[in-house]
Order: sequence, then structure tokens, then C-alpha cells
Amino acid sequence: MRSALLLVLMLVANPGFAEPRLEVFTDRRHPVAHTEAFTDVTVYRLDGLALAQDQLSEGLPGDPQEAARIAAQRLDAQPMLSEQMMQAGQGLTLAHLQYRLDRYPAIVFDGATVIYGVTDLAIAYRLYEANK
Repeated sequence: MRSALLLVLMLVANPGFAEPRLEVFTDRRHPVAHTEAFTDVTVYRLDGLALAQDQLSEGLPGDPQEAARIAAQRLDAQPMLSEQMMQAGQGLTLAHLQYRLDRYPAIVFDGATVIYGVTDLAIAYRLYEANK
């Protein structure tokens, strides 16, 4: 927490600073830290589709029509589930087709620089700055 606060203070104190856009590609096993230190951060949970599918299919009956009806009701009742699925799909598309990421967690700075294996944004930013 202290490093994130220090990072925020450094960013605010430098009026010529252009904060990078960060895209974080991760899953539930790799939580992201210090997102509050940046204003332009998008976190893609790449396991979101599998998690949503597990929630939708839990305890469904064997009859396909009945199962589809119940799954549709669950989607209607949980709009965040649809959003989670869409964001996961978008993240998977970006990770594989646009950035060609070969593993995660990964943080992409300004659509160009990738740092793998880090989910603490304060640490990732220091690595990014050190290797510019």
C-alpha cells in the first residue's frame, strides 16, 4: 500500500507526466494489486468464461430445453455474469490475437510493452520505467 501511495504522489507531483494505459491479463489465482494508483487500467480475467459457465450450468437438469430455459433465467437474473463473460472474451481476443501473449499474468503498457509474471501494478510500473 505504501508503494502505491508513493507512486500516486510521484505521478501527481510531475505535471508533465503522461500516465500509461495499462491492460492486465490475469485469472482468479493471480489477483491484481494497486490498481488505484492508475486512472487508466483495464483488468481482464481470462478465466471469466469458465467461471460463468460453471455458475450457469450448476445443477441443471438433463433435459436440454429445460436446461437452456434455466440458464437463460440465470443470465437474466445476473447481468454481471453476462458482463463478466463479455469482458473475458474480449480479454482472450486481445491477449491472443492483438498482443500475442504467450502466458499470464501479463501487463501491457500503452499497447506496446509487456511485463509478464507481475500483478502488482506499482512493481510493474517501476520495471516499465526502468526499461523504457
